[in-house]
Amino acid sequence: MGLFMDRTIAIGDIHGCFKTFAKLLLEVLHIHHTDQVYCLGDLVDRGPDSKSVIDFIVSLRKTGYSIHTLRGNHEQLMLNALDNDQSNDHWLVNGGAETLSSFGINHIAQLPESYLRFLKDTRHYIQTEECIFVHAGLNLLLDNPFADTETMLWDRKFQYDALKLGNRPIVHGHTPRRREYISGQPVAGSINIDGGCVYPVFNHLVALDVGNQQYYFQECVG
Repeated sequence: MGLFMDRTIAIGDIHGCFKTFAKLLLEVLHIHHTDQVYCLGDLVDRGPDSKSVIDFIVSLRKTGYSIHTLRGNHEQLMLNALDNDQSNDHWLVNGGAETLSSFGINHIAQLPESYLRFLKDTRHYIQTEECIFVHAGLNLLLDNPFADTETMLWDRKFQYDALKLGNRPIVHGHTPRRREYISGQPVAGSINIDGGCVYPVFNHLVALDVGNQQYYFQECVG
């Protein structure tokens, strides 16, 4: 079917940059219904339009696109904000205020149930025959690395173990890197595709076509 079809595509941390996300998918990648797209978490917070990021993913799914969503630490912070005032305050100062603004609400308790369900349905990791997708990392000191969800959301220091993971690469985000760093990575081992879209010093949303071993970069447009 050609290189363009049946792609496995990972997308790094979006952080509410809806226009950039839409441009990357529709104008740069030209996604097809045969593509499997994996969003690696941190869809929300800090950027201007977290609501539209979620709405866009939902609309793509309804029209037959395969968009898989992983949970990042910011999705977890958003869910935790429902628990108590301290967790809510912690979320607000870490990008939650911008997220509330995008929804036009004043408190997380006002968030419509459909969006809470979307957040709760995000997955901590996804395994395929090709690779493993996760937001931050894996605790490879454990016999079962997939039992440690905290590491999947927050870790920045894990060491790749090819034997334990059957030589499959881990594709992750969480720690922003410059475009030059990301594009210089081999598509093997541990692959970081967080281009720091929401941060001016990094300023890119990154996609990786795993099978064709090709990176795509879109400068932040909001």
